[in-house]
Amino acid sequence: MKKLVTVLLAALLAVGCIFVFAACGKPLENPDSKYVLAGQHPGWGLTDPKDPTDAKYADRVMEAIKLNDKRVASIKDKLTEAKYLYVIEWTYVASDAGTDPWTYNPDGQGAIEFDPNFSLKVIKYTETDGIWAETWYISRESGGTIDSLTPDTLWIPKWEETPEDGSDGWNANCVLLKGAGKYLIVFADFTTSFGIGAIQLAD
Repeated sequence: MKKLVTVLLAALLAVGCIFVFAACGKPLENPDSKYVLAGQHPGWGLTDPKDPTDAKYADRVMEAIKLNDKRVASIKDKLTEAKYLYVIEWTYVASDAGTDPWTYNPDGQGAIEFDPNFSLKVIKYTETDGIWAETWYISRESGGTIDSLTPDTLWIPKWEETPEDGSDGWNANCVLLKGAGKYLIVFADFTTSFGIGAIQLAD
């Protein structure tokens, strides 16, 4: 009897390992949608996220990746519950002279000026009858809690109707705290919440 129980436990463990391997071994992709990096520097909406000839396209469609992708190893512990997982590399540069800075008061620490070029959003597109349209983007109106996966490099304003941090609340943009440079932008959909991060890369 003990031998039978041991065999059954071993079989269950093996099956569990297969499922874990399968989850880690394939990209966590939403087959019905495209996710696009947006912001002051990369640009905002697209006409068709599947059309690379779109003047606004600029390689901003994010790539679905596996949970065990080495590029997100530094924050893997924050991604274990992700249903969908996407990344994109982007090099941010400072705005041209004369651009007015945004003034925020993050976490009540006093007014801080940010270059608008260091803002970002993620926009979700879905297709209906051959037409692609925005169906989700980072904002309170879109629903769901949004957390920073890398709080040292990416600040997310609070989602309030009348925020005290100086942002525009329900439609506020995330902001890169470290400024110009090359980043791996990470977006995770956890079904009931979302996560966004910015991992600094060597130029």
